[in-house]
Amino acid sequence: MARKQQRPHIKIDQSITSHQRTIKIAAKYFYASIGLHVAAIGWCDRLRTNGHLPADIVPTLGKGGYKAAQSELLRVGMWECTDDGFLIHDYLDWQDSAEDINRRSQRGRENAGRRWQTEEAEASCNASGIATGNADETRRDEPIKKERERDALASDGKSFEECWDAYPVHKFKERSKQAYTTAVRAGIDTSRLFAACAKVPRTATQSLCYFIADGTWCDFAPRETRAKYVCGTCHGDRFVFVGENAASPCPECNPNGGAR
Repeated sequence: MARKQQRPHIKIDQSITSHQRTIKIAAKYFYASIGLHVAAIGWCDRLRTNGHLPADIVPTLGKGGYKAAQSELLRVGMWECTDDGFLIHDYLDWQDSAEDINRRSQRGRENAGRRWQTEEAEASCNASGIATGNADETRRDEPIKKERERDALASDGKSFEECWDAYPVHKFKERSKQAYTTAVRAGIDTSRLFAACAKVPRTATQSLCYFIADGTWCDFAPRETRAKYVCGTCHGDRFVFVGENAASPCPECNPNGGAR
């Protein structure tokens, strides 16, 4: 069975049909008015208009006549007239504002960028240090160090929250955290994951847990960074991917051994 796609959602009062304003809608246009109201909220959330609805957009929100439903929504006070259209009453009491959404997305991108730069700098320093003669000891301790770092990241709510903030679809948070923890312990490059989350468009529908679990994040992630080091045997410039160990002698000196 195909996995369901999760779409961005809006918040609707569960008692909308018995609200003090909606019960004043004429029975003949009741359901049409409710439908038009919900469709308008969805449009405003998707375009981040803070509840402002241009007049020429209303006819595009559904099929059939809309004027009677529009008039009813204005009459009972669920919509208000503006210079260029309408304003949904109390919109920001229920929905996220454009400022909040943009601020959350920006914070996620900034956090992901800082982490990416830090990881890149540390990887470059590590590659240079390996070439000074401590390669054997570093290679021996690297798996233990990486395992500890992965466990720390997997249990650190801050790292997951940065990824969560950067990703536009906020559904299934606990499942997403479990997927994130599993991926980190398996050795995923968290800086690339954060960068991938920040690149996902606002129109995305896939939840974060599936984005990580099925590998979709790789389609948005930047290419792996390569770090430069000097071979201790031939003194030539060599490169390794971040996370790999530099080899001395390098593959050029010793084609039958070493890391690439």
